[in-house]
Amino acid sequence: MIEIKIELSEEDLSTLNTLKSERGKSASIGKRAEEILKIYFRKEKPGCTFEKTRDGSDLKIIHNSVSFEIEIKGTEDKNIAWNKLKVSSQKSHDCLIEGLPIYRVTDVFSKRPILYILKYGIDFDLKKEPRWSIKSIKS
Repeated sequence: MIEIKIELSEEDLSTLNTLKSERGKSASIGKRAEEILKIYFRKEKPGCTFEKTRDGSDLKIIHNSVSFEIEIKGTEDKNIAWNKLKVSSQKSHDCLIEGLPIYRVTDVFSKRPILYILKYGIDFDLKKEPRWSIKSIKS
């Protein structure tokens, strides 16, 4: 598992706070996590662009003619909160099994969120429920 500490500027926070973000609402948390990742990628890969993707992943990042897709999972919690990680669709499940990484952004309402990059079979397994829950392999 890769852990990356993200430091948001006051300008970044101001931009994020203009989003209609309601604590406790999963759609708001997910949108905020996506915007935090866009801020992160713009700093790490200047000139990158973003596209919405096919079913199964959340975001495509394009930089210097190279692209990759990610699954985004955000949380208000300060830690990964494994018990709250869920996969709702068969397409997402299949993409994760095929190697799509999860970008888990924790503490999404803080100035210092943490990004965890998780890979199936290395960092987590999928347990079938009405939807799949993500369980740590290294607990």
